[in-house]
Amino acid sequence: MSVRSRLDLRWLVVAAVIGVTAIVVLSWIPGDLRPKTGGGRTLEHACAYFVVAGVLAVVCPPLRGFLAACGLVLIAAVLEIGQLWVPGRDATLSDFLASAAGALLGAALTTAVARLKAGRHRALPGTRRP
Repeated sequence: MSVRSRLDLRWLVVAAVIGVTAIVVLSWIPGDLRPKTGGGRTLEHACAYFVVAGVLAVVCPPLRGFLAACGLVLIAAVLEIGQLWVPGRDATLSDFLASAAGALLGAALTTAVARLKAGRHRALPGTRRP
């Protein structure tokens, strides 16, 4: 791995840490202080977790990327339950499901694209590679 690749990887690790930290902070601040994008809560949850899981999948090898996404799902559950005690916030199953779907899809899509780009994808059964 070149020095440039290691440096880029370090920035991605920093981006992943900042992303997870932002999710935690924004999940537990009072409702009237929470920024709103206008895109709806479900979309906000899915997009935030999608991006962070995607960055984690780039930083980690494939299996660890999936485990990191599962960790994000666990974090989403804890954060949703914790919102029961935050003024102006509520814990909803739909928010949790959006977060979980975003995390799993982000990691899966990023891993699939990385494998395709690296040329390590498997041929479908009954087909041959060119």
